[in-house]
Amino acid sequence: MVFALFLKCLSRKRTKRKEVVTLKRADIIVGIIGVLLSGFVFMETAKFPEDKVLIMGPSFFPKLLATGLMVMSIILLIKALMGKSMQTNEKFDIKDPGIQRSGIALLATVIYCLLLPHLGFILDSTLYLVFLMYLLKQRSYIKMTLISLAVSLAVFAIFRIALNITLPLGFFG
Repeated sequence: MVFALFLKCLSRKRTKRKEVVTLKRADIIVGIIGVLLSGFVFMETAKFPEDKVLIMGPSFFPKLLATGLMVMSIILLIKALMGKSMQTNEKFDIKDPGIQRSGIALLATVIYCLLLPHLGFILDSTLYLVFLMYLLKQRSYIKMTLISLAVSLAVFAIFRIALNITLPLGFFG
């Protein structure tokens, strides 16, 4: 989303009265990146081992997502090349609170990924979810903590018990 907004700034078309932003260039660039990314995922998932027991091996879900990405990217490219990209009068403004919250959420996600092996899934995910709720202006701290802890424990239990996948335990393990 942040990348698409950045590209939107690059594709401005000026008129005499007001500035009109055409998303054609941004749509083409994002569409090409999507097609390339989905092609890369297909190449990488071809290296996954086959599952002898199940029809759906470890590559099934990534291939499913890559297929969806490729279809949507091709649709975006076709619309852009046909001249049916959206136009907007909105300008990309880094001072916009929504843009700032998006950037902070992206930074928080990077920090979450970096801390995951050290803090463990449950603690790291609970702190991350509490922070995101705070960022989205939820101010009931008890509710935020309980919901974040419940979601983290539920996801951990699903992965550990139902899927038999071990998530990082951090300094608890």
